[in-house]
Amino acid sequence: MRAGTWSVVTGALVALAVAGCSSGDGPAAEEEAEMGPISRMMQEAYGEPDEQQMVDQQAQVEDLVAACMAEQGFEYTPVDTSGQSFVVPEDGDVPEWGSVEFAERFGYGMTTSDELAEAQGYDPSVEEEMPVNPNDERVMAMGEGEQQAYYEALYGVQTGTTSEDEPVEYDWTTAGCSGAAQHEVFEVEVEGTDTQDLQTRLGEIYEDAQQDPRYRTAQQEWATCMGDEGHDFTAPEDAQQSISDDLNAMWEASTTGEVDEAVEADLREREIAVAVADAGCREGADLDGVLGQVTSDLEETFYAENKAEVDAWVAAMQEKNGS
Repeated sequence: MRAGTWSVVTGALVALAVAGCSSGDGPAAEEEAEMGPISRMMQEAYGEPDEQQMVDQQAQVEDLVAACMAEQGFEYTPVDTSGQSFVVPEDGDVPEWGSVEFAERFGYGMTTSDELAEAQGYDPSVEEEMPVNPNDERVMAMGEGEQQAYYEALYGVQTGTTSEDEPVEYDWTTAGCSGAAQHEVFEVEVEGTDTQDLQTRLGEIYEDAQQDPRYRTAQQEWATCMGDEGHDFTAPEDAQQSISDDLNAMWEASTTGEVDEAVEADLREREIAVAVADAGCREGADLDGVLGQVTSDLEETFYAENKAEVDAWVAAMQEKNGS
């Protein structure tokens, strides 16, 4: 897993720009929005995911963790993840995610997860075997104090969670041997450039795009459309979150590990109805296309102001990934 190489927020830039290439109806939708310069360069730097490369990288991480733990005075046996799949297979008989056609069949893919898995080529009745951790037995035999010291060496000191208003930012320097190993294998460093700060500033592009007047106008059009369809939501993320909240509540109410079939059927019907309306209203308001275009415009400005830093960072990515 490319932990740390392409942060979730930064990675979203590419996804948003791609969305701008295929959203909406009519002639305007036929004119593909150009991907932002940074998203385009990042996509080229990483290329298509390579299964063997990811397996090899994860093996490197495990070996580095073992060496680091030994320095801390602990024995750590690398976990063999060679049997794990790190690349998502082709979608098979599945419409484009977020399309009306997808929503009509699978909603958001929550209550319909088994059907979606089958359509993607998975067998939901067969659980993928997780790699056996050869360290578990040794750690369980430790005393409480030794266990705590072991986990602090492996993952760093856990400071607990903060409120949603103050999310904890990942810092590999405080994430123990695991963080240090992932940093060495996956992270890209550029001499004279604070790449973490650069990624943080890039992440702000996504936040700024959502506050752009063009996107806010499209979002209001989406909300009006959803209201006309009988669904009262002011923000697109609220529609999907409402189904997720109800799904969690349904399972939390279960005391047997099973859920009431009638309740599940009702939620499935609601999920599909909300998702279909959501997808249709997104298309009507060209919500994803507008967000993609706004993001692309903001990238253009950011790149013009930080060209040297971005070019050096992307060049380092390309060298590390052999692309």
